[in-house]
Amino acid sequence: MIGSDRKIDGGKWVNGRKRSIVTDTLGRIWRVEVHAANIHDGVAGQDLIYPDFTGQMPRAKKLLGDNAYRKSFAELTADLDTVTFECPSRPVGSKGFVVEAKRWVVERSFAWMNFYRRITKDLERAVKNSVTFIYLANIQMVISSLDKITT
Repeated sequence: MIGSDRKIDGGKWVNGRKRSIVTDTLGRIWRVEVHAANIHDGVAGQDLIYPDFTGQMPRAKKLLGDNAYRKSFAELTADLDTVTFECPSRPVGSKGFVVEAKRWVVERSFAWMNFYRRITKDLERAVKNSVTFIYLANIQMVISSLDKITT
């Protein structure tokens, strides 16, 4: 059924599913989790780490996340020996929009996903299909960036 794994996030008024990703500094996607929208980002992000995060990404030294990942996600990454977690914060006393360090990398990756209709409309019945199409879109982005380099 198409309605499975879909809920409403009361804070953002997102109906359906949300995506959590781990990217490198160039915005290439390494891990993806798609979950119901009512699950908090910090709790959903834990699935990105376990199982076997350090085995899949042995060179990763630092994970960056926004304020939603400060509690349970940060506690979980404290158990990892090779990876540290950092949450960039706003300067004290600042008001309005402030660019937070390195956060734009993940936001840019989400913006790139908007070019792929199959991802933005999310008509997939199974969560695994949604994850697969995100990986396929990432593969296409990486190949097109290699094509720009070689020409």
